[in-house]
Amino acid sequence: MDICDRRELKNAAGRDLSEARCDPKKLVLVHTGAALSLSLILLAADYVLNLRIGNTGGLSGVGARSVLTTLRTVLQIAGYVILPVWELGWLYVTLRLSRRQDAAVGDLAEGFRRFFPVLRLTLLKWVLFGALSIAACYLGGLLFLATPWAEPLLEAAMSVSDPEALAEAIMPQIQSTILPMTGICGALMLLFAAPMFYRFRMAEYVLLDQEKPGAFAAMAQSRRMIRGNAWKLVRLDLSFWWFYLLEVLVAALSWGDLLLAAMDVTLPWPAEASCFVFFALYAVCSLLLYGSCKPQVGVTYARAYEALSQPREPLPEPEPKNQPWNPS
Repeated sequence: MDICDRRELKNAAGRDLSEARCDPKKLVLVHTGAALSLSLILLAADYVLNLRIGNTGGLSGVGARSVLTTLRTVLQIAGYVILPVWELGWLYVTLRLSRRQDAAVGDLAEGFRRFFPVLRLTLLKWVLFGALSIAACYLGGLLFLATPWAEPLLEAAMSVSDPEALAEAIMPQIQSTILPMTGICGALMLLFAAPMFYRFRMAEYVLLDQEKPGAFAAMAQSRRMIRGNAWKLVRLDLSFWWFYLLEVLVAALSWGDLLLAAMDVTLPWPAEASCFVFFALYAVCSLLLYGSCKPQVGVTYARAYEALSQPREPLPEPEPKNQPWNPS
């Protein structure tokens, strides 16, 4: 199957789901529910710790405040590590579904069974994209200084002779130029990161599908698979634009309290409860969206991986050129 044939990929994914030996909707609901439950626990713990930290004022509470702050940071890091590893369990299930194999709730923990290779792969990607972000911001800042938007900022900086008054003098200009500077840096980040993102797009599938490859080998194999197929994968992503748009809208619900506060909208309940109210709304919408759409989307991408992982046919050898006639 060719990844170019997006309709056939989706039709094959639909047949896989209809003939599955398990209930894909049940699996995705269990997977999403577990992720939401962990997020709720971390949110509640962060809320409680934040209250406790606020109540440990003064010099006498320095020790307790340090311990609570450290615990809060550790829980946040744990969430950043556990949730991506848990997400890989769903990728493993989609691979099994695309191959008409049995899939159970226990397969959702496959990412934890390969925790250290997955962690190394995640850290490598973070390092790469972090370096790209720094490079994009540095280059974006240089480009911004060469644009007309930077002229008020440069004029304000040149008009101040006292270094201590420099920050106060340029602060209004920084606030007025933050939008164009962010746009330039964001465009460069997209320009740098998009090829890197697609280059290693299939690394997680390789890591879950094969026993031997580690993080570096999975990234190298993903790079070979994507070579010449990046645009085909982009077009497959664009065909699911509606799903990603709904994901963004649903994710925005979790930030509803902050968005309404930015618009000076007052809610009829205490501000402390707003975070949990919008999280509950986000959780319900996530279950509805993923339960109805995520199996089809996930198995389609698993089918795309299957198509990309097939060995490519060798190019035909060129015909030998006619040799000049030699009478001897």
